[in-house]
Parts: sequence; structure tokens; C-alpha cells
Amino acid sequence: MPMKYSRRFTGLLIALAAASLIAWQFTHRPVRQGDDGAEVIRIAHIFLETRDAIDTLARAYEEVCRQRGENVRVVQIDVPHRLYGSWFITQLLSEDTPELLAIHAGSTDDRLARYIAPLTGELAQPNPYNAGTDLANVAWLNTFPSGMRNSYNDTLLEYYSVPFTRTTTRLLINLDLYREIFGDAPWPQTYEGFVKMCRDTRAYAERHQRDIHPIASSAYHAPVLFRLLARTQTERLTMQLNTTRTLRFSNTEQTIGWLNGGFTLDHPQVRDQLAMINELAGLMQPGYTQLGREDADMYFTQGRALTLISFSNSDESVRQQIDFPLGVMRAPAPTPSTPRYGPNVLGPSEDKSYTSNFEVGLAVNGRNKARALDFLKFATSKPGNRIFAQNSRWTPSVMGVEPHPNLRPYLSDPEGGYQLGFDLSCYEPRVAGDIAQFEFANQYLLADQRDGAVDRYVETIRSGYDQAMRSDAERDIKSRLGTVQRNATIIAALDRLAHTDSPTRDDAATKRDVLWEADFEHEANARLLRRTLANQPSPDSR
Repeated sequence: MPMKYSRRFTGLLIALAAASLIAWQFTHRPVRQGDDGAEVIRIAHIFLETRDAIDTLARAYEEVCRQRGENVRVVQIDVPHRLYGSWFITQLLSEDTPELLAIHAGSTDDRLARYIAPLTGELAQPNPYNAGTDLANVAWLNTFPSGMRNSYNDTLLEYYSVPFTRTTTRLLINLDLYREIFGDAPWPQTYEGFVKMCRDTRAYAERHQRDIHPIASSAYHAPVLFRLLARTQTERLTMQLNTTRTLRFSNTEQTIGWLNGGFTLDHPQVRDQLAMINELAGLMQPGYTQLGREDADMYFTQGRALTLISFSNSDESVRQQIDFPLGVMRAPAPTPSTPRYGPNVLGPSEDKSYTSNFEVGLAVNGRNKARALDFLKFATSKPGNRIFAQNSRWTPSVMGVEPHPNLRPYLSDPEGGYQLGFDLSCYEPRVAGDIAQFEFANQYLLADQRDGAVDRYVETIRSGYDQAMRSDAERDIKSRLGTVQRNATIIAALDRLAHTDSPTRDDAATKRDVLWEADFEHEANARLLRRTLANQPSPDSR
């Protein structure tokens, strides 16, 4: 066996062995019932830094149960991030699945439908643990100001999880270094001012022969900043391609826009977006595309970078590693008055970085599901979420819960803003397939600061981009038609129930109508994609 294949095989065996060990370790714990007769529920997740906060939350819930005469124990299972996907899949197939699971790696639509209980009905009712608060009579769903977009599955038309936190992206600033370079000058409020500050930082470093960079970045961080700033350049184009005017632009609409020639790699707004990415890449440390998340953090914590692209759930860990005062600011985005990029912008942009996170779902195969659901309601009530947020120092997910003072700059702008546009990795990269991987694999070309980098990037990806887009379109068609087929049986059953004297007939009729409407949309989009693919054969170049 050639050496390179031998190494891959060995690595695969190690990964499988590690996943199997973790699966055995946690599935063989005697946790269905405690030694003292306690009813035990388990919550599994990847956020190792929240262990103390989850423990505090668990003890608070156990005390509430004790006061009601109930003996309950909450067991926490924290699994390393890299192993969670394999472990998650193994647990779903178990007859003793942990009752509560973080919905993260490995949670495909099919697995959600089979193994995770939908929470839509429960979310329509008030959370009993909000009694005595201003959320007492508010539907559980409406107690989350983020709208629970990450919790809702557009294909299955159900909510499968609830969030423990909301994550926001911000720029962290080394205030000592900023004052050393700029004195008492205020932080720039415009995109062009931000770029000038970064260039002035680089010039200062060169004059003083200092190893200082304007932005600490990595292959993980950079795309985040690019999405927040460079997507402003396709705001107007997105409105043109969103022909239904739903303000919910989708990957399907982007695909159809591409296939029909609504945009190309040579479109002026696309070129401006690529130029902005190239400009921002030039403000990051050389070689960032080869660096991991921890490398960028190290540059910043060691005082070798003025700013760091970071997240609200990383704030505390960064503060523990630094000995300088920390500033937190939203990255200034272009506005219509920005000289170079303003014409493409509709107005102030929404804080797209503000999303729900630490999504927790209820396993169908869990032993104590009713108790686990009750704990989930406690954890995401106003009192419970306050316990979690204050102890984890993560931003809260529940409306009206005050965050730790350090996290106030991470709160979203209540005034909102215009919808950001799309980029070449697709509007929703988390659900994109080949196109997102293809674009990410070639992103390093835009980090090249020599003249003509954008042109070289476009010519490199031109043929492969169209192929990846078409591959994703075929996958989209298959997924939509599969959903229609799967829903047919459910719709028939709901229709039958809706015509009975059952007390749930009205709910069944409502759910049937929602599924029908969604199926019409899925089938229409599938047919439109198929027809567009047939009418627009792949060109040699575009």
C-alpha cells in the first residue's frame, strides 16, 4: 500500500476508534435512573467552555424539581467538536439516546425527521417557567428575539430545536495599541475610515519595524468578515433576482439567476464585491488562508494585531488571555455615500451576524423525554436563560434577559437595516454544497495583493463555478421532490384526521394546509430548476 494511502487509512482507523470509544463511554453509563432513584436526563453538546454554566443551570433546575417533591438529576455530556458528528449519528441509532442533543454536525434533514422530535406545537404555547415575568402569556416561540431562524427547517416545516444563546460577530480592538498609534482619535465610523486606519497601522509597523498587523485573521475568520462587509455590494442585485419580493432570498433564486444570466462573474456588482474582498484580504496578516482559528487568536492576544474578528461566545476566553484593555465594535460597512462602493448599497445594513446558537433538540429515542422537554423549557425561560448567560458570559437567547456587561456591545442594532446581498459561495453557505466548497477552495487567490488578482481569480473559477452551481441545482431538485414524496403520506393522514370528530382536527387541518402550500412551492421550484437547467446548457465560459 502506498505511503499516502497508508497514512489516510491509519488516520481513519484512529478517528473511528475515538468515535467508538466515546460512543461506548457515554452509552454504557448507568444514567437512566440514579442510584438514589432520581429520574435522569442527559444533555450532550460540543461547547466545552459552557460546562460550568450548564452545571449551574442543571443544579438550579434540580432544586426547582426538589421543591415540587421530584427527584431529578441532569447529566451533562460534552463531546469534542471534531468527534461530535460521528458520535451524534451513533447516538441517534441507539436505543438509549441522550434525551437532549445539540443540533450541530451530522444533523441532516432525514435524521431530524427520523430521530429528533418536532417542537412546533410546544413553541406555540407559553413557557410555564416564564410565569410571573413579562413573558408569562407569550408563546414560547416569540420569547426569542432572533426569530429562531436556525431552529426552523424549511424542508420539514418544523422547529426541531431551541437556542441557548445568540452569537454576534464583532471586531475586538487592542486599545493600548490603538492609542499608541492613533492617540485620542475616535474609532472610524465609515468603511473608508476603517480601511485607512488599517493601512495607517501597517505603515506605523513598517516605520517602527514592528510585527503588527491591522486584522488578525485565519481561513475560518476571513469569510465571516467578507460576508458581513462585501455582501453589501450585491444588495441591489439581490433585489433584482428576488422576483417574488418575499425578502427571503434563497440559494434556489441565486442558482436560477445564474443559470438565466441574471448575473455573471463579470457583473459590475460581483466584480466590486471581489475587489472589496481583495482589499480586506490585504489588511490581514500574510498567509492567513493557511491558518486556523487559534492562530488568529494568538496573533491578537500576543499584541501582534490591532483587531480580531471575533464572536460573542469567544469574548470571555479572549479576555482571559490578554493583559490590555479590550474594545468591541461592529465593523463599519459601506453606505450609499461611500466613494468606491456606495452606488451598490441600498442603505444601512442589517446586523446579519446576529443568529441563534447552541441549538438543542429532543431525541425521539430518549428515555425521559417529558422530563427533558421540561428542562428545555426551564433552560430557555427568562429565569433559566439568565442563569446560563451570566455564568457562561455568552449573550442570552431570551427576550429581556440582560447580558453580562462585557457583552452589551455585541447586542444587535434594534433599528435593523437593509437585507445583505449574496456572494459567490451562495446566499446560505451552511446549506450549500459543491458551490460553497469550490468557492472556499479558491478563496486564497483573492488574498494575492499583486495587480490583477480579481481577474486571475475569475478566470480560474469560471468553468468550475458553473459546473458546481449545476451540481447543486440537481441536488436541490432531488431534495425538494424527496420532500414532496415524504410529505404525501403525512398530508393524507392529516386530511383524514381533519375530517373526524377528533379534538385535534383543527390543528391537523392547519398543519395539512401548511404542508400542502410548502409542497406546491417545493414542486414548483423543482420544476423551474429542471426547466432552467434544460433551457440553459452549460457554456464553455461565462
